[in-house]
Amino acid sequence: MRRIIVALFLCLLLIGVGIYISVNTSPLNYDSVIKVAQTDNILTNENFINNFNNYINNGFIWDFINVRNFLSWLSVWSLGFVCLFCFFHLLIDKLFFKKFYEEPNIFNAVRRGLFLGLTLVGIVFLRFINGLVWYNVLSIVILFICMEIVFLSIFRKKKPKSNLL
Repeated sequence: MRRIIVALFLCLLLIGVGIYISVNTSPLNYDSVIKVAQTDNILTNENFINNFNNYINNGFIWDFINVRNFLSWLSVWSLGFVCLFCFFHLLIDKLFFKKFYEEPNIFNAVRRGLFLGLTLVGIVFLRFINGLVWYNVLSIVILFICMEIVFLSIFRKKKPKSNLL
């Protein structure tokens, strides 16, 4: 039960830090935005927001982004999501699948949470490189499903054989 509470505490802490980073820092590099606004003759924020999808589709988004702020934002939010997934995984495992004295399996919860978090990070990066199509996302999901099958086959508990002869 202690692991479940720790996962919940870490989740709340990381979500709080993620909210702080989202409110107080900007993922955009203002100097690059001003340069592009001057070259494209953008005078208002609404024009920039309307052209933002064009910048993503053309691959110019990496010129606007402050990579350090963006990666810190992305890593904090994805770790918060992983901890939230671990909390629910451990809670469901403890309530429905384990006996009273057994601890839930934290290794499975963290591994599956990391797979799901990396899938979401992959989707964000695919969007930024204009590669977000269904078969790319499906290939990421299939990759993690295959990795999960490999992990389950490696760490499967082997039943002892009885010597009847």
